[in-house]
Amino acid sequence: FAALLDGAGASDAVDEETNARSLSVQGVAKLLMFDRAGDAGCGEAESALAKLLALFFTLDQEAEPQASQCLTVFFPTYAASSAQHHAQLAAATVPAMRLCAGAKLLPRLGQYLQMLMHQPQLS
Repeated sequence: FAALLDGAGASDAVDEETNARSLSVQGVAKLLMFDRAGDAGCGEAESALAKLLALFFTLDQEAEPQASQCLTVFFPTYAASSAQHHAQLAAATVPAMRLCAGAKLLPRLGQYLQMLMHQPQLS
């Protein structure tokens, strides 16, 4: 998943890279939502979630509106959709904070994760 989220394989053109990243974000989000991001317990889902969280907080929302909108909808929906997703998001918290530590985003990320973790589960 790391190569997809980093935009690997995209050409040097900014528009193509932005489009590739947006499509990759949407694809990884769908794989996570439908539990197709790896075997349970191997950490792939948590790793992908941490990278998506870090991307969400470092993404230029004006330059990449599709990826930003996808993640804005994805995280609350994912957190509320099942107990397993809630647990995976909790497991991704520390790795996401490590990824964002250099960008001085920890307070915003912490507040956002707290909001997600206190969200009621959908039935």
